[in-house]
Order: sequence, then structure tokens, then C-alpha cells
Amino acid sequence: MPNPIKEPLQARSRATANQVLDALCDLLRQKDLAAISIQELARASGASVSSIYARFQDKHAMVLALHERLTASLTEEITTLARRPFVDMPLQDVVETVLTEFLAFARRHQHLYRAAILSGDALIYQRVVGQIRLASQLCFSWLQAHPLVPGDDLEQRVDFAVRALVATLQQTWVMGTQSPSRFELSDAELVRQLGRMATAYLFWNGEPDDKQD
Repeated sequence: MPNPIKEPLQARSRATANQVLDALCDLLRQKDLAAISIQELARASGASVSSIYARFQDKHAMVLALHERLTASLTEEITTLARRPFVDMPLQDVVETVLTEFLAFARRHQHLYRAAILSGDALIYQRVVGQIRLASQLCFSWLQAHPLVPGDDLEQRVDFAVRALVATLQQTWVMGTQSPSRFELSDAELVRQLGRMATAYLFWNGEPDDKQD
């Protein structure tokens, strides 16, 4: 299958491609991908329609390229977060800190996440799976050293908790303004509730929550 992204060889061509991607990123903050025309994108980016097609097969290829950028940024964010010294913090504080950081990142880029996930592209899904697995692996590596977390089937519980947290947060941008919740929750309250849920689950069959303090 041919690559829908035509890799630019010259600096000028790369600059034009980046201008197009930046313009599409801005337009996605205002409307869904289907509502954005190539002509509108050309006006917003300052590139001609022909030069856009010289670099991208279609709008879907542009979403792939934007998601590639996003994947690199989130991977860096996850690995940086995993290096922070959390071991002396209560577990729920750790979970809430990580969730706060991730949700802030997701909010800044939720227009891109929405476009990427709704594209139904197998490569995008593969990247998402890779990032969730990376987060699971890093969380498990850290929690192994935490003195309050019980060790029985910990790796599997961490993996499930990460998946549940990511799935819940994804709802906040995939569904747009249509919240699946019957309650209006601020981001801070959403993080607090998710932190309580994850902490209780990680301590399932282990030490009670009041032993954290």
C-alpha cells in the first residue's frame, strides 16, 4: 500500500508541509475534519491546492502526519513523568498527579485526538495501543517499588486500571460536547473520582485505603 504522506526531500517542501499541518491543526479546533475543504486549508496555510496534494494524498494523510507528531510528544511526556520521584507519595496522590498531567496534555490536543480516533485508521489505532501499553509498563515498573501496593497479580491490575482510565478520558473528546455522564464534572473532579477508583482497585485484595496515610 503506497504511503499517503509524500515525504518532502527539500527544506522548502518540508516547511510547506508543516505550514499545511499547522493550519489543519488550527482548523480542527473549530470544526470536524469532514467540514474542512482543501480550498479552505489552502487559504489558511498560504499553500496552493496543487502544492498540498504534492505533499499529501488527502486529508486523511494529514491526520496521520499530525497524529505522528502527537505520538512523539505524548511518548516523551509519559517517559518524563515516569522518572519523577513518586515513591514517598500516597498512592492516590500519585494517581491524581499522573491523571492531571495526562488530562492537561489531552485537553491541549483533544481536537487532534478526536480527528485521529474517528478516522478509523489501523496505523493510528496501532500507535494508540503502543502508547497505552507503554504507560502500563511504566506504571507497573514504578508501582513495584511502592511500599504500599500489594504484589499479587499487580501487573495485570495496573494494566487494566490504565486501560479503564484511558477509556474514560477518551470519552471527553471523542463524544465532543455530548457527555456520557449524568453529572457535570470539572476536570479536577474527574481526576479526583478517577484517582479514587484506580486506587481502590489497585488495593483490591491488599491493604485497605486508610493504610496509605
